[in-house]
Amino acid sequence: MSVNIGSVHQPSLPEDIIRNVNDLRTLKFFAHLLNSRASHPVISVIATNEKSTLKPALINHLVMTHHDVPARWEVVNWLVSEGNRNIIPNGQFEWLNENQDACSAIWGYLSTTTNYFLFGQQTQQPLIDRQPQATLYHQLLLNPKPSSHAERFTCIKLYFDTWIIGPNSTYSKSLFMDNIKNRWVSMLSEVKTLNWLIKPEREQCEWVWNYLHDYHRKEQSEARPGIFVLLSFHPINDPEKFLAIYGVLRTWVAHKAEKTLLLKNMSRAWRERQRRQDQKEKKAINSYVDVKVKERLALLARYNRCQINEVLSDLINKEYRRLEPEIREQFD
Repeated sequence: MSVNIGSVHQPSLPEDIIRNVNDLRTLKFFAHLLNSRASHPVISVIATNEKSTLKPALINHLVMTHHDVPARWEVVNWLVSEGNRNIIPNGQFEWLNENQDACSAIWGYLSTTTNYFLFGQQTQQPLIDRQPQATLYHQLLLNPKPSSHAERFTCIKLYFDTWIIGPNSTYSKSLFMDNIKNRWVSMLSEVKTLNWLIKPEREQCEWVWNYLHDYHRKEQSEARPGIFVLLSFHPINDPEKFLAIYGVLRTWVAHKAEKTLLLKNMSRAWRERQRRQDQKEKKAINSYVDVKVKERLALLARYNRCQINEVLSDLINKEYRRLEPEIREQFD
């Protein structure tokens, strides 16, 4: 990405470069860069919320810290150079903004995968290379419990902007984004949308969430890993729980056979639960009918592609609706 520094022509002072940056994300990156190389924050976090406060803060720091113009030019050129290396275009994040399922799963992936499995030893970046078993997301001190799609999307963008690739590294954030896209495609092929869990219905989501926690606890009690990523999601309502369920299932690193078995067992358990509930709401009818009537009933069921009890229910309900006014008049 080429850092957008506005339309100034041959700025006479280096601070004019900052003054003409109109992208808050770029300004925030400059502030983070200056803070990261100082022993203590030189740009207040409060100042980074708005362009109207961040620009003056950056310019004031630049002028107060470097009284001579050449020194200020050196700092500004460094900021722009690092920005060009580290800030990838907003358009590369749009697929995550437009797809809440993808954003949820990728947030789970970034916030739980160790540096070694994310990067190997390719980055030449101390925060990553010297701590391969750490998780970059938490090293960057990002929000550990985002509670909405907007918050997760913001966290992912901050993840990319806060992680600084130095001039000696050949690693590319754009390439890393491509790898993440490929990872999402793989996740989606492993765990497709379940045909009985297609919307954030409270009873279903609560049942599935508890089922996953029960499975995790059982696995842990038997000294197996369980679903570790489950502990990173903290949904606060039904839509969030729905996203978290699929985010967990798709992010969960497990043998394909284990994941497939869990999905099959969970689907079977839900259908059995529904069958038992349906039976509680039904009553048996003990009755004898003529053989011909029974044959006709069976043919009606075949014709309508349903069960005999469904044909009987339909016929009774139709007749009741036809006679309802008279029935109410007589028996109410």
